[in-house]
Amino acid sequence: MSPQTNLPPAAPKSSKKWIFLGCGGCLVLVIIAAIVAGVMGVGIMGMIKGSDAYKAALTEVQNSAEVQAAIGSPITATWVPTGSVDNVNGETSANLMIPIKGPNGDAVVRAVRSVEPPLLPRLT
Repeated sequence: MSPQTNLPPAAPKSSKKWIFLGCGGCLVLVIIAAIVAGVMGVGIMGMIKGSDAYKAALTEVQNSAEVQAAIGSPITATWVPTGSVDNVNGETSANLMIPIKGPNGDAVVRAVRSVEPPLLPRLT
């Protein structure tokens, strides 16, 4: 008689490939989500920095003698402004926090601006 061994059946070799594919799929989704979040963040910052309220506030701060005395000159904005710029029915409003820096220190500028649309003449 031949001896019988009670060995468990061997696992299929292809099951390991599916584990790596599953982990790789999750990793790809995480990378795509990070790229989308980064593109959205850069786009939003570009919209804020391109707004008239941001440009006007930064120009006013850079020309202010009080701010120049406090943090020095030249005054530059740092990379990450926060806040919102809304345009509803032609009325634009902005509420921004703009970090600035100079040779003698840092500061944060709060800019609040509201612009109503121009009145259009009525034809009768």
